[in-house]
Amino acid sequence: MTYRIPLEFWTLGNDGCFITDDQGNKKFRIVGTAFDWGTGLSLQDLEGDELAAIGQEMMSMSAVYTIHRNGKAFAEVRREWEGDGKIFQVDLGGKEGYIIDGRFSEYEFHFTRQKKVVAQVSKVKWGWTDSYGVEISPGEDDVTILCTTLIIDEILFEQNRKM
Repeated sequence: MTYRIPLEFWTLGNDGCFITDDQGNKKFRIVGTAFDWGTGLSLQDLEGDELAAIGQEMMSMSAVYTIHRNGKAFAEVRREWEGDGKIFQVDLGGKEGYIIDGRFSEYEFHFTRQKKVVAQVSKVKWGWTDSYGVEISPGEDDVTILCTTLIIDEILFEQNRKM
């Protein structure tokens, strides 16, 4: 499935915005504001039921982003340094998590699990100027991958704002 996420979705206001499929059909709603310590975003279905909540906290010297489902921590997303660049890791609490690598500032990166690419994020591939695509392999956890992508998007925005 390919999803389309608006660039800088958090600037669209507290009323939220929608993640659509590649044909423009609404699939999910993003509600909330850019991450603040302890607060964050809600990913909802089209009826307004929360599928996941994203929060941020400081641990050691870096931020940790937590994805909650049904009120419980489900996954942690951390930025790591590997070799000469950065990657992101998603810890799923004992299950095989995701490693995210690529050219983040260009919105060209991919998710791997067990050394297999299971999702690809691309702005160039789809040719959209106001959004980017997230292509997820069948059988993967769309909600976790989309939430992680939203986290990375917000981190990129914050980095660019500070430059």
